[in-house]
Amino acid sequence: PIHGVDGHDLYEVEGGGDRIPVRLLTFVEGHPLATHDHLAPELVADLGRLAARTSLALASFDHPGLDRTVQWDLQIAADVVAALLGSVADRSRQALVADRTAAAGERLADVVDALRVQAIHGDVTDDNVGGRLDEAGRVRPDGVIDCGDLMRSWLVADLAVTCASVLRHTPDDPFAVLPAVRAFDAANLWGAFKTHCVATSFKRAARRVVGADTPISLYALRHSL
Repeated sequence: PIHGVDGHDLYEVEGGGDRIPVRLLTFVEGHPLATHDHLAPELVADLGRLAARTSLALASFDHPGLDRTVQWDLQIAADVVAALLGSVADRSRQALVADRTAAAGERLADVVDALRVQAIHGDVTDDNVGGRLDEAGRVRPDGVIDCGDLMRSWLVADLAVTCASVLRHTPDDPFAVLPAVRAFDAANLWGAFKTHCVATSFKRAARRVVGADTPISLYALRHSL
């Protein structure tokens, strides 16, 4: 926040009979990654690397506000899916979502106690990432905005959400996320758990993304409702 001449960073103004809080913020310069329909492997790797850098920056961050209920928290994804499942009009699709959510929960139950928990951004996606243009005119991700989903959750959830945003560009190629996974992994954020995550998540990702019982699919399932 930018402080005013009196040292405060939050003010109120009159508008339409209401008092509206106003705060002036700096902004991240660059071009939004979401303008690209296709993400080349280099850009996908950049995105995974940026997610890792963001997670590293937040590793030691702590605040009481992190411990809140946020619908984007993959730790409660099954509850969110259950609450919204009735809005799926297609009964067969509703059954598919319920089945895959249950399968994901069963697989996660075996490893959930080993998942690292820390402050995470929760939304390092093409919509919230910007960067400079390279010589080919492509956006090279190097800046993140929107910290409104900041929470304490699984570290791997940051990667899962990033991968889900990549799959939006390549819905027929689940392995398009691998450059992001490799870049994230290069930061050694997964520790001893990384081998299990890769083996279980991306072997099953060869099937339809909505059918893969991984943290990535939990995010995708919720956004398909």
